[in-house]
Amino acid sequence: MEKARILIVEDEAIIAMEVESQLQSLGYDVTSIVDTGVKAIKKAEEDKPDIILMDIRIKGKMDGIGAAEAIRSQFGIPVIFSTAYLDEERIEQAKITMPFGYVLKPIQERDLRVTLEMALYVAKVDIKRKLIEGRYMNLVNILDSGVAVYQVINDGTSGSDYIIKSFNRYALEHEEKTLDEIIGKSLKDLRPTIDEFGLIDTFRKVWQTGEPAFFPAKVYVDEKYSHYYENRVFRLPSGEIVAIYDDVTKQKQADEKLQESDAHFRIAFENANIGMCLVEIDGRLKLVNGQMSKMLGFSKEEFEKMTINDITHPEDTDISPKFIQKAASGVVERAQFEKRYIHKLGHIVWGEVSSSLVRDFKGEPSHFISHVQDITKRKLAENESKKFKTITDEASYGSAIVDLEGNIEYVNNEFAKMHQYTPEELIGKQLTIFHTAEQIPEVTKLNKELKKVGSYSSKEVWHKKKDGSVFPTLMNATVINECGNPKYLSATAIDITEYKKLENNSQTV
Repeated sequence: MEKARILIVEDEAIIAMEVESQLQSLGYDVTSIVDTGVKAIKKAEEDKPDIILMDIRIKGKMDGIGAAEAIRSQFGIPVIFSTAYLDEERIEQAKITMPFGYVLKPIQERDLRVTLEMALYVAKVDIKRKLIEGRYMNLVNILDSGVAVYQVINDGTSGSDYIIKSFNRYALEHEEKTLDEIIGKSLKDLRPTIDEFGLIDTFRKVWQTGEPAFFPAKVYVDEKYSHYYENRVFRLPSGEIVAIYDDVTKQKQADEKLQESDAHFRIAFENANIGMCLVEIDGRLKLVNGQMSKMLGFSKEEFEKMTINDITHPEDTDISPKFIQKAASGVVERAQFEKRYIHKLGHIVWGEVSSSLVRDFKGEPSHFISHVQDITKRKLAENESKKFKTITDEASYGSAIVDLEGNIEYVNNEFAKMHQYTPEELIGKQLTIFHTAEQIPEVTKLNKELKKVGSYSSKEVWHKKKDGSVFPTLMNATVINECGNPKYLSATAIDITEYKKLENNSQTV
């Protein structure tokens, strides 16, 4: 079985190596690893991968979104973005590139497998549709297309042994012979093994009954390589037999690959640790996996009798129909959105949905495939965060949140004011903006201790204002964990300048 080939675009070397290892353990081939958008475009053209795993945030002037758009327009290669929850603005921007899915960092192997199998399935269905569309167009325009070829032979009676009377020019190209080498010759001379496939018997039956016949054949060139043909045989009023045959090898190979892909998809679908469902164009639930049942409490049999809106919160019932309408009319092919579901027991379950339209061989909308990530805990955390921000924005003490690299994520009004800044001026800046060069080693040591012990309280730390002057603060700090791993540092600060003056005056007296 041919392995799917994947190009990794990631500018963090350690992460890239981990993802490569995950992909290889899942049975995929990694064609290349690159760290910029320009290199990604170049490798997409050279490697011709089946799919690209693209980090949204990569170094260089062109980010992952720009690279994905260029690759989609030039080569049509499916792209899956890797990103983090905090990249919501970039995710919105990324949607215009019509990605085939997202995986969240840190990347979990099962999530990666499910997302890749779904993307490969949708992409190969689309490839099959285009191949079949091309084939039907060729059959409709048989005399001009150059794909289907035909020959006219007599009925094979009276010892004539099926003498060839005419060939069209496409048949000549297919046989790689001249007209003089074919006309007047026996069909058996042209194809000595033809009796092995029963085609002569088909010709004879058509001549005797006058009923057209369809005859598929698989011709082996060697042990590994074969050709597939579709033969259509019918009799002219004159009694001559006309055979139209079409080399459908590419289509058959695509069918076989699609069957393999479908089998992989079904295994991944059922064993995914996120909810997955197939939805009909009219909104009926065609198929759901076990995780979707677990997430919402309904059995698979119950789901089969429901529509997507039966399990959707009343205030969100217009989200899926709007996407279905846009997809059916050709406006969009894929969409990502958040919506609320209703559990069988009545409580709300928040879902992050990635949905793709699947078309049939005629290009008509067939169904949608969606995977649903349960983000209820995250939404509850966001609500708590909003409450926290509301409380702390106007607090009389300074409050700040920084990531583990020292980047400022949030400060309240009091924290900014005591340092002579506005909150907007500080977001995204490094924590070192509050310390002189002499203070930085001491503060760095303090933060390392904090990461080890998890918190400290009532630490006296000197801070620097915007004008360069320094003042004493009383600090409390705590490590915030996300999914069991340290994620942020939360700190409160009180300006104790006046207290220190009183203390100094007391000591002087």
